[in-house]
Amino acid sequence: QQQQQQQLHDTRPEGPGKVTMTLDRTGPRRPEAELNPTIVYEGCFKVVPTARVMRHDATRKSLSAAGPPQFLLDRATVTIQGCARSCVGQGYDHFELLPKGECWCGSRGHTTTDQVDQLPPDVLGPSPCNAPCPGDPSGKQVCGGKHWHASAYRVTSAVRDTLTFFIEPARNRGSLFISGRLRRWATGKYIYRFEMLTSRLTGNPKAFREEMCVWTPGLKFFVGHAELLLGNYPGGPVAWLVTGDEAGVWGLWVKSRYHGLHGPGQPYPSNESHPLKHIVLSDAVKPWFRQYHDARQALFGNSVHYFPLGPRIEFPHVANVTLASQRAYVFSFVASNTHPSRLRLFHALNYSASNIIPTEKIFVHFSASWSNTETHLSPERYAQVVQESMFVLCPRGHSLEAFRLWESFEAGAIPVLEHADDMAGLPPSVVESGAVVLIDDWTSVTGHLARLAADPAALDSLQKRAVDFYETFMAGKMAQVENILEAKKQQPPGPACTQD
Repeated sequence: QQQQQQQLHDTRPEGPGKVTMTLDRTGPRRPEAELNPTIVYEGCFKVVPTARVMRHDATRKSLSAAGPPQFLLDRATVTIQGCARSCVGQGYDHFELLPKGECWCGSRGHTTTDQVDQLPPDVLGPSPCNAPCPGDPSGKQVCGGKHWHASAYRVTSAVRDTLTFFIEPARNRGSLFISGRLRRWATGKYIYRFEMLTSRLTGNPKAFREEMCVWTPGLKFFVGHAELLLGNYPGGPVAWLVTGDEAGVWGLWVKSRYHGLHGPGQPYPSNESHPLKHIVLSDAVKPWFRQYHDARQALFGNSVHYFPLGPRIEFPHVANVTLASQRAYVFSFVASNTHPSRLRLFHALNYSASNIIPTEKIFVHFSASWSNTETHLSPERYAQVVQESMFVLCPRGHSLEAFRLWESFEAGAIPVLEHADDMAGLPPSVVESGAVVLIDDWTSVTGHLARLAADPAALDSLQKRAVDFYETFMAGKMAQVENILEAKKQQPPGPACTQD
């Protein structure tokens, strides 16, 4: 043990410098036509604030600090070119500017009935569009004018098609989407756009149908609010995700019970011959995705596909990954007492950890209650610990899959799982990839990890396998989403887009 401890201490970096892997996690590069779009002035228009044609505010706050930039602008720096780049980055080919740096984007232009004039934009000219753009140092660029006058433009250079994610504003279920992190794994064929399913849409079916059928062309992916979607299905290239909470409500995995939308007296039938009595849907709305992997989804053939939880929204976007052999902790375990496996692991560590690995090389923080947030680590401290850990212990909670698994991958830490009799709670590729460490029982974890940590070269090689698996797996998942939506492009519009 003394020799083993000495080897572990030798891996600790000397001084402030650490060896890191710099990862390109910015996503596909934008085409030159989007970085420097060709634009045409369409004129000065009168805007009706309650019935905007340009509906996307490019100067609003970002959905999240995590993930790649959201192409949003600071109003104090707005110029015509800056507004164009921001709107094109969100997949819009029309935009308008108003005084004080307002930049609005849209998928269609104004009608000629709203046009005031088409005079050349001039801050000294007679047009009511004569307000200078706040970000233009020359003072010559025009950004609309008083009394809701807007300078309108359209982009004539090529703009990629869009894939818009409509997200239920639930932090846990929608974390991977709200963060915008998915842009990293896009194929580059589409511009990814992220919109929240706010009460403006969820509380007004007519507004929802108008948004889907008129204002948002292109591919669409819905996260949550499946009942709203199915009741107002727009048709065409649409896919949807049944979130963790909805899976039970829909009877997809609960045996011999009716829940939610299907069964006697409900709008959708159930499969009475199947023990799950799951909801029966038309082929037009298939396939769909679901959170949390389950072997029983194979019963539904290609109708259901798994989608990972991913890191939580507050977990940072990590570009510089410290080599495992340079990290401060051999392992970390941060959890609340939500499952017997976690409590069992905590007791096992108390009994054996300090006898094998020096105390300062281990980080354990265990909260007796999940609901008592005062005992939790702050998100910032938790992220720091994970990024300083060679291994992260990932005991099961209510499911075998947990956010910490994906947060470990994001941080370049190596996840450690207890081998369960049924590993179906994870996709087979996670287990078979060699990117995670599987142990038979938590009582043996400290000795096993001490042996792995004692070989720095092998440790760093295992870490690289985990990092590579994560990037490949997530990129493959997004390619699957795009391929499924592409296959549905020829589907006709649904009832929501054909009714009067």
